[in-house]
Amino acid sequence: MAEAFRRTVEAHPDVVAFRRHDDSIRLTWSEARERVDHLAAGLAGPGLEHGQTIAILLSNRPDLHLVDFASLQLRRPPLSIHNTY
Repeated sequence: MAEAFRRTVEAHPDVVAFRRHDDSIRLTWSEARERVDHLAAGLAGPGLEHGQTIAILLSNRPDLHLVDFASLQLRRPPLSIHNTY
């Protein structure tokens, strides 16, 4: 998935990748890559070992998917816990 994300960014950098239904948030693939890289750098620091799962508690919004991709980029499987649980 991480490789597919990178290939999509390279092929469609200026296409909108994520948006809220009301368009209050719109991110192109290249903007999403910048945020994913930033999130991955932050997630790499807490001392998690390779393969450890990262639990994510967010509502269904673009940030949830960005953290998913950052986790996959680090080869740490994401576990999404939706706030309605």
